[in-house]
Amino acid sequence: MTLFRAIKPVWVLTLMVLILLGIAATVPINGASGDGVSRFIGRFHILVLHFPVTLLLLAPALSLYAYFTRNAAFKPFVRFLWWLGSVAVFITVSMGMLLAANEGFEIAEVRLHMLGGLSVAILTFFATALLTSSTPKAWYKFAYVSVSGALVIGLFVTAHAGGNLVHGESYLVRFAPSPIAQWFQTKQQTELTVVDDAVYNDQVRPLLTQYCFGCHGSDTQKGGVQLDVLNPDFVVGNDAPHWHAALDMINSGEMPPAKKKQPSAEERRVLVDWMTNGIHLAKEAKKGKSQQTIRRLTKQQYQNTLVELTSVDANFASLLPDDPLSEIGFSNNAELLQNSTLHLETFEQIARQALDKAIDPADKPEVVHYRMHFGKDIGVGEKHSKSSGYLDVPLPTKDFYVEVLDENGQPKSEAELGDLKKYFSASLRGSDKRRFKAESGHLSLFSAKPHKEINEPGKFGSWHGPSPNLAMQIKRYFPSEGEFILRIKAGKGSSFKIPVTFAAALPNLLPITSLDEYKQPKVTSEKSVVMTAATGNSSTNLVKSGPQSDLVVLKENEMQGFENFKVKLPTQQQAFYEINLVHPEMAKGEQTEVEIQFGKTAKFAHQLTSTGRAQTGEMVVSKLGAAMLKGDAHQVKLNVGQNFPGFSHLILTKTTLNESEAKKFENPYFVNQVNTHSSPVVVPFVGSRTDDGMDYKNLKHVETIKSEEGHSEIYSFRGRLENFPLPSVDAEGDQWVSGSLKVGLWNGDMINQEADAGSVINVDYIEFEAPYIEQWPSRSHRQIFVDSDLDKSSPEYARLIIKEFAKRAYRRPVSESEIQPYFEFWQAIAPEFERFEESIKEPLVAILSSTSFLYMAEPNDSFEAPDKTSEVVNDAPNQLFELLGIGSVQASENHHSLVTDYALANRLSYFLWNSPPDQELLSLAAKGELRNELDTQVKRMLTDTQRLQRFVTVFAREWLRLDRLENQTVDVESFPDFNRFVKKDMAMETTEFLTYLIQQDLSALNIIESDFAMLNQNLAEFYGLEGVTGPTFRKVTLDESTGRGGLLGQGAFLTGHADGVHSHPVKRAVWLKAKIMGVEPPPPPPNVPQLDPDTPGFDKLTLKQQLELHRDKDSCRDCHAKIDPYGLVFENYDAVGRYRDSYKGAVVDSLSVLPDGIEVNGLGEIKGYLLNAKQDQVVMSLVKHLYAYALGKEVNFHDESELNDLLEKVKNEDYSMQSVILSIIQSPSFNQA
Repeated sequence: MTLFRAIKPVWVLTLMVLILLGIAATVPINGASGDGVSRFIGRFHILVLHFPVTLLLLAPALSLYAYFTRNAAFKPFVRFLWWLGSVAVFITVSMGMLLAANEGFEIAEVRLHMLGGLSVAILTFFATALLTSSTPKAWYKFAYVSVSGALVIGLFVTAHAGGNLVHGESYLVRFAPSPIAQWFQTKQQTELTVVDDAVYNDQVRPLLTQYCFGCHGSDTQKGGVQLDVLNPDFVVGNDAPHWHAALDMINSGEMPPAKKKQPSAEERRVLVDWMTNGIHLAKEAKKGKSQQTIRRLTKQQYQNTLVELTSVDANFASLLPDDPLSEIGFSNNAELLQNSTLHLETFEQIARQALDKAIDPADKPEVVHYRMHFGKDIGVGEKHSKSSGYLDVPLPTKDFYVEVLDENGQPKSEAELGDLKKYFSASLRGSDKRRFKAESGHLSLFSAKPHKEINEPGKFGSWHGPSPNLAMQIKRYFPSEGEFILRIKAGKGSSFKIPVTFAAALPNLLPITSLDEYKQPKVTSEKSVVMTAATGNSSTNLVKSGPQSDLVVLKENEMQGFENFKVKLPTQQQAFYEINLVHPEMAKGEQTEVEIQFGKTAKFAHQLTSTGRAQTGEMVVSKLGAAMLKGDAHQVKLNVGQNFPGFSHLILTKTTLNESEAKKFENPYFVNQVNTHSSPVVVPFVGSRTDDGMDYKNLKHVETIKSEEGHSEIYSFRGRLENFPLPSVDAEGDQWVSGSLKVGLWNGDMINQEADAGSVINVDYIEFEAPYIEQWPSRSHRQIFVDSDLDKSSPEYARLIIKEFAKRAYRRPVSESEIQPYFEFWQAIAPEFERFEESIKEPLVAILSSTSFLYMAEPNDSFEAPDKTSEVVNDAPNQLFELLGIGSVQASENHHSLVTDYALANRLSYFLWNSPPDQELLSLAAKGELRNELDTQVKRMLTDTQRLQRFVTVFAREWLRLDRLENQTVDVESFPDFNRFVKKDMAMETTEFLTYLIQQDLSALNIIESDFAMLNQNLAEFYGLEGVTGPTFRKVTLDESTGRGGLLGQGAFLTGHADGVHSHPVKRAVWLKAKIMGVEPPPPPPNVPQLDPDTPGFDKLTLKQQLELHRDKDSCRDCHAKIDPYGLVFENYDAVGRYRDSYKGAVVDSLSVLPDGIEVNGLGEIKGYLLNAKQDQVVMSLVKHLYAYALGKEVNFHDESELNDLLEKVKNEDYSMQSVILSIIQSPSFNQA
């Protein structure tokens, strides 16, 4: 009691009121999101609010109880509850206002809840003052009861308003009984229609009820659209974008649908005028309120920035989760780029890894340096291992040898190496043996043919690389991180031929073998191989004719049989062998078929008949045929059929061809024909050997060999080991081969058919050096530890390092106060480290984990630039008046705050390069001249192809949904020549095409139709186009017959928007409308029925007929009528984007009638329609997508005016691509803070 009397309640409670009103007047509740401590504190509002609510309900309840029970003992406790409630409500309301100011709310959204909270607080303070006053008046009791009652009511109203903010306005009554729900709905609609009530209630809503609410009302929401709940107050409400979408549908004629009852011209005018005026009011009210939200770097921007900052080209960002995509499809939307706990932990982890790689260790690391030479018989006597395994094609150890080089590049002695060479092998796994040849001083590799993508159970994903591919395999003795250099000495080769196995029947010729008096073959061992019947490796349905007999016959009642033999020939060199069979003489007129097979491919059939040289049943020799064989080990299979008389011996005899026999062997060699117009291409790769193939990545660039034939040069390729799929150093399995590192190449002048002419690379050697240390200390180390005369371990030098690193990391100047915390941190932890370099790493990690690095630089020192546009702004003196709804809306001059040149440099570089600004941009920013040099700088930036493609690659992938191509699984049985190289080149085609349009400043209308394409040989051949050679993409002029040109004829779109087996008109139509025409179709309703293949005659229907059958349902008809016509025009392109005239035996039907009644047939006519009737709409779609990407935001209806201005500027520049980019960069939104 003494405590309460000591407190002077009036001034304490008055102070609380003033503080709350001060917060309400000053915190910016303007739709912008905040960050930092205030946002953190504000979020506790939803946790603590239950405490004061409980107290403020309990205190009046106990007062009431004490009054009726006449129990005075409760009064001190009630006073305590009021004081505790006052403090709690003060804290809760304060937190609530901080929450509203930092979570993107507009004042109109929170007005009711905020006024209620302030009222509850004031009523609580008043009740507390009344109850705890030391000199109570007579009227206090009445006032106390009244205030307490008002407080309880206020609590419920305020809580309801807060619940509406969190759960929506219909949360409480969503499942209420019908009378209650209708009463609340009526109340709600009355509240919603106070703006322009007469027009909306008397004219607009009746029309909406008659023509719209049937499909878009409370019972049905087609396309997910419900119009009857939209707020008709365009300014205060949040539904102006939805009204804008509805207006677009009415103006385009798509709504109401053609088959529905149509409004009259006057009724349509009433709807259109009301929506148009409302949207205009909303746009005017939004002017001046559009603020740029500070943007975190995207995953790709973070990767590019960290690489440029550290000079360590490692794939750091692989540890980060992918960024979410905005509604328009981009990953750089500022509102979505939040920092989760996972992000924060991973950023610190990556920062530490990056600096570990950038800062050199105390001792220079040990380097491994290997060189593998190739050539015929060059490695005889060497101790290497022979590669083996599934589908392996090992290079004989005699045809290669390895040198292990010291730090001076000189071979180490055998004594220094021990058994190290056993850990090396050479492999051409999965290669066709006819496509390579070991020759004197080199190994010849012919143009590679892509390996077929395996799609079988148990083999999915196995890959052996193109054929042929050559690799040096290294087991165990290789590093797992650091830079490496791969050197390949190679030159252009000439055509070469490979001896192959051929076999042919030679009937009616005398055999070279004869029989002795015991009916045994007479042969010479150095020329002949005799295979005795019943001594083969295996046989089926063949048995001895008797226990002591050499004769083997077909089992009784069997129709066929075979026997396999393994033979070792007298020489490894290619030679001609005559094939003789010793068998019982057949009766005249009888015959049977005998088949001889060598390996898997070479075989022939011979009709065995009577020789006429012996009595029936006597043993004779028949000449079956001959074979050209290379190598000494072969598998020979004898297949026999019905009436086979049996045999005792099968004999191969080395001999020479006579003239009649030679005619059967016109080409005993496989000749690799050379195309004189093509050049070999060195395509290097690094990876690991797997059980069923290899896991690899190509290096970033390839080298085309331009030198004269026979002249070799050294080609160097650099990379970083961490970026490649490496095997574990201690991988289990075969000691010499499994888990090997593969370092190799193939000839990238690729062919698609075996008979195609290509080119030849002569490979002298492959050399691998890792880690590659070009100089010591490394460049990355020297970038951090800058040159200075200061003591290299002094605090002054530490401060210099921190400042210089922070300046580069933050991409702007830094103040001494900014770096002071990092310097103090270093001072505190430095004694814990033995090396200065290790201690300085810690504050650098902190810098890389800071918001100034992770977010695009947007310094606060912006300046004001007047905007003379007449705008609608609030003229009330302060936010309290706006909170109370006081003030008039009138036009006034607005001032936009322009970002500084440093912020502009960041926006510019992360837009056009997806990377940090270079030194030239920062230098201009430092002098304050960047804004005046924008045109010049933009043109310079667009000429930097490597950086520009960082932007184009991401923009194209997200705008045009190239991820659908990446994720598409194409049926390899239906399309065996579609492989990973075609898929990769399709994506590159789109990127190269857009890059060319930008750099050459061509018309944006080329995205619809162009007279050229960007192709390389591989993709051109896949499309069926001739005359393109080499792997490099280049401009290829097209004629109308090609069916290509623009984006619409590119395989990336056509393949990505199919299903891997069939074309998919609906997917293609949705893409065309959303991405090219800029009109996003509504999502399909739930439980959409699929195409029903069980429908009678379904398989015989064309796809167009199948779709007509599918959409002949109420749930599908309306939407498909607006979508399908845009997809059917692509039906001449199959599931992998190749042109076709027929499908399932019928002529392709690509005729389509568009929703506006225009008839188009095929791709050519839809292109013409878009160019003639929808030209501005197509360019606006490009402008809108680029605008959204450049600003990192969604595009809303209030951006429409600026977008229209941009379109007009672009039209005045003949739709040039650079004018699109430059107009966005010069726009107010791009430049304002």
